Amino acid sequence: MDDGVHVFAVVLPGLETIAARELAALGARTLRPAHGGVAFRVSPTGLMRISLRARVPTRLLVRLAEFRACSFPELFNKARRLRWEHYVRRDGEVHVRAESHRSRLLHSGRLQAVLRDAVHARLRRADATDGRPRELTVYLRMYDDRCQLSLDASGERLDRRGYRRYPGRAPLRETLAAALLQWLDWRAEQRLWVPMCGSGTLAIEGALMAAQCAPGVNHRFPFVGWPGFTLRRWRQAMARAERMRRKPSVRIHASDLDPRAVAWTRANAACAGVEEMLSIEKRDFFALDREGEQGVLLLNPPYGRRIGGDARALYARIGRHLAHAFAGWRCLVLAPDQACVQALGMPALDALDVRHGGRTIHAVQLIPGAPVAAAGA
Repeated sequence: MDDGVHVFAVVLPGLETIAARELAALGARTLRPAHGGVAFRVSPTGLMRISLRARVPTRLLVRLAEFRACSFPELFNKARRLRWEHYVRRDGEVHVRAESHRSRLLHSGRLQAVLRDAVHARLRRADATDGRPRELTVYLRMYDDRCQLSLDASGERLDRRGYRRYPGRAPLRETLAAALLQWLDWRAEQRLWVPMCGSGTLAIEGALMAAQCAPGVNHRFPFVGWPGFTLRRWRQAMARAERMRRKPSVRIHASDLDPRAVAWTRANAACAGVEEMLSIEKRDFFALDREGEQGVLLLNPPYGRRIGGDARALYARIGRHLAHAFAGWRCLVLAPDQACVQALGMPALDALDVRHGGRTIHAVQLIPGAPVAAAGA
């Protein structure tokens, strides 16, 4: 495996370009963005680094094999030839997630059972498998009678960083929050303000980025023990990630009118170890006035079920307030639909649509008060 492994990084649809840029910076090569993810190649050491430090992917899958399978016996025989003993112990637990499209083998339950049987048939004949993981999750995908097998290299979803003990209402995934900060090209030396902070995810992800905290340091990855993924290499990767951590002088402001949100943000920031980097207070966004100052503002208004009423009227009010209280700031606003984006009443520098929680979120970058030509440049 030292010559590299083929990996597919699963991301929220809409974040493929942002994820590809991040993965390239972390050493991935031959990147190929596709809907809902990015395929790439990397060494085992590089995948450890990406697993620890990438902020945008939801899951990392290592491609194991791809072959044609038009019958269940054919699937069984071809899968049984693979060297499963490299990835799981003989008495290990094997989980299979299966899906099928435009193929003769359609029944997901049967696909799961046949693949499990093939894996265990191989393991019963294998040499000693000491040192391999006790558990393995395999993703089986059938498309046009071709079977693609991938190994789960992430375990639990990577957006579950472990600090969000109080999720609040309709929270953003941590991976989306980090992607938005990267898309905005925010830097730690820039002032960051997050009104309507909810449970604090945007502010906390900003603090973690500024401190260069590797988001995967507390995550349990199932690949330790695979060929090339030795415990020694993993400990070295962890040590390098820890050495990169910084204590920046950045000050991030998070506020909300709801005292529960303020409490949630404080508790989550403490759990993430970044509470000293955040100024968290109960404040009404519409009472804030930072005219004459410069900075970056992130706004995720409580639209829809979180607030009720006319969302367009809320966004129109937000647009008016941004125009006089945050003129010249670089602002990122999330909206549930294009009507709300239009209601802001100002041109967008850039726009991004992301699938999140079963719906599309529209993100726009704005500079209130900028001339139309400059804003659209």
